[in-house]
Amino acid sequence: MGAYSALIKTIFEAVNSEGSPHHRAVAFTSALPEADVSHVVHSFARELASQTGKRVVVVDASAFHDLQVTDSQQVLRQCKETSIDNLLTLPALEPSETVSAEAPQRIFGWHSTPQIRQTYLNTLRRNFDYIIIDCPALSASSDVKALAPIIDGVAVVVGSKRKRVRKAETTQDVVATLGGKFLGYILS
Repeated sequence: MGAYSALIKTIFEAVNSEGSPHHRAVAFTSALPEADVSHVVHSFARELASQTGKRVVVVDASAFHDLQVTDSQQVLRQCKETSIDNLLTLPALEPSETVSAEAPQRIFGWHSTPQIRQTYLNTLRRNFDYIIIDCPALSASSDVKALAPIIDGVAVVVGSKRKRVRKAETTQDVVATLGGKFLGYILS
């Protein structure tokens, strides 16, 4: 069993009221930008894909700003394969990538339009069993604030230094205030 087995069993293998697994979408963030959220996200996603055999996608939160949600195939075309067959990533566009007819169109107002966020998430849910969203720190971005009410939960990555732990404790209140479900802390 791996380091994240308990989290996988509790959150991702739990069943809904009808007794079947639910297409879970979980965001990982931190209180401070110094936490290595991306490392934790990718390690966790590899273990989730390996243990469950389900289709998993890791989404860079900035990718939400880069894709046109009206075409679900657009989402699939932007996914990148990994060394694990059932694990894909949806990275943000590089600043050097030019917008062409084949490239995704940027969504203006993504943060101010809940319907766009919900449509995008629904598209991902139709194509993947588990959605892991790699979000910047709460202090650096409003992505978690926009996502918390429409996803299954938010996990907070915490560094081991005392100052970071105290700062991270306030994130639980922030997530709850946003209407999201706080899932717990992950020590990096």
